[in-house]
Amino acid sequence: MYLSWELVCIGVGLAANVWWPIVMAVPAAFVTRLLVINEEESYLERRFGAEYGDYKARVRRWV
Repeated sequence: MYLSWELVCIGVGLAANVWWPIVMAVPAAFVTRLLVINEEESYLERRFGAEYGDYKARVRRWV
């Protein structure tokens, strides 16, 4: 979901021939990682414990 949002921002910038959505995609990905993904992963680790740890070991975060 987060990767698709980043790709949409980049695609809109390319389609509209403007640079700022493309440039802002990088800091947006960084902020998303810090503020959203870290919180979600902490919650899932508390809720599901080792089962979530096993899942995280098998599945990549962004792709």
